[in-house]
Amino acid sequence: MLPVDLQSASYTDGKDSISALSATASRDKEGRIHISLANLDPSKAQNVRCELKGTTGSKVSGEIITAAAMNAYNDFGKPEAVNIKPFTDAQLRNGILTVSLPAKSIVTLEVK
Repeated sequence: MLPVDLQSASYTDGKDSISALSATASRDKEGRIHISLANLDPSKAQNVRCELKGTTGSKVSGEIITAAAMNAYNDFGKPEAVNIKPFTDAQLRNGILTVSLPAKSIVTLEVK
């Protein structure tokens, strides 16, 4: 795992409050960086800006999992409500990664 210093807004529901974002990062044996970002806020998008130190990566690709409703689920015999799709709202320029993370979503990114 790579160290992740994450600062984000909070998501509050009644008396409970948590960080709206969760993140992990790792580097594989080929030097590719894998980043997972979760937006725990069911109604607000989050913008992420991250400096990737110690890498010369210049390409980013990703996938997203989300649904129209927070309590959506897949069930046999019904169209999929939750699925994985390509994610194209991440940019990498001069070592700075910017991501627009939709509400109630998990995004996985690969930096090469």
